[in-house]
Amino acid sequence: MKNKPTAKWQGYEKRPVWCSVTSRELARVLNVSLQTINNWKMRSILPECEPSDAHKGNVNHYRISKIRAWLEEKDSEEIEWEWIDEFIKPAPPFADLSQAYYVVKVCHNVYEVEKPLI
Repeated sequence: MKNKPTAKWQGYEKRPVWCSVTSRELARVLNVSLQTINNWKMRSILPECEPSDAHKGNVNHYRISKIRAWLEEKDSEEIEWEWIDEFIKPAPPFADLSQAYYVVKVCHNVYEVEKPLI
């Protein structure tokens, strides 16, 4: 793919980046049609969908950090640490990302971020 689309994450800034968006939400964020998202999925242009065990129904879910990493040509873990640095103040000393996931899951209202969909 020559030119990657420009993402408009308005409305999703406070959602933890390790959470997911549906194909429809992703189409809105990237300002493309749902059919384009499905075409990219079939051609393996998009990052892999999240496992369906956690999600019911015939809906594809994409991890926000993986989509942003694909668009920004960064590592998804780097995207997750950037989100933590931006939204968790003062930053507790995290040994790894799983600790940060837990803190946000439990304290989302303290940090005024969207409740994680984990």
